[in-house]
Amino acid sequence: MNDLYKLWNEFQNQKFPTGLGEEIDVADLADIDGTIAGCISTFISSGEKLDSEQSKILQICVSELEKITNNLNEEGKTYFSNLQTLGNLVLKQVSNAS
Repeated sequence: MNDLYKLWNEFQNQKFPTGLGEEIDVADLADIDGTIAGCISTFISSGEKLDSEQSKILQICVSELEKITNNLNEEGKTYFSNLQTLGNLVLKQVSNAS
């Protein structure tokens, strides 16, 4: 099992940080969370593939997290840093496959 699958399994057991359902710096964290998680799930279930639109959406969401993660409380930083790492792993694998 590669790092992506191991980290994804661990991440799925994490709870969404309390008090972070609101917008931070005009980013809806719950929406970003769901979108990235959906892209990762699709990537895993489709034999490690994302189409160009999914890859673009994932890149946008990961970029948003890069801008806002440092403004979160410690629980939020940990959760969203883990999600960002997962998103970057998927993007790297998609890039390597093309």
